[in-house]
Amino acid sequence: MKLTKTIADDSILFLEGTKVVMRIKEELVGDSVRITLQGELRSELFQHFQDELLALISVGKDLELNCRGLEYVAPSCVGVLVQVEQTVEQSGRTMKLVELPSAVNEEFEKTGAADLLLIE
Repeated sequence: MKLTKTIADDSILFLEGTKVVMRIKEELVGDSVRITLQGELRSELFQHFQDELLALISVGKDLELNCRGLEYVAPSCVGVLVQVEQTVEQSGRTMKLVELPSAVNEEFEKTGAADLLLIE
């Protein structure tokens, strides 16, 4: 089934039919942009996810990704995080991932991304 993107309140939702597959919520907190991720970060969302994060880099703030609600992260999206982190670092900012569920952290360990990302 095809995924559709919609904006609801302060979140970007990716839907499969009527089921919310992924929710991305952005909020400005001091000198950082907090991005709360909930659901499944599937490979079909690769380009959308990359575009959202790259757009946030242009804001010139540190990025904090709260991953507490993540259930799954596709390897291609792990690669996006590594690429975005490198871009953020080159701009003199930081990007950190917080509250990573153990199942998601295992994916980061398998791909080697855990060594390249700031995970708290």
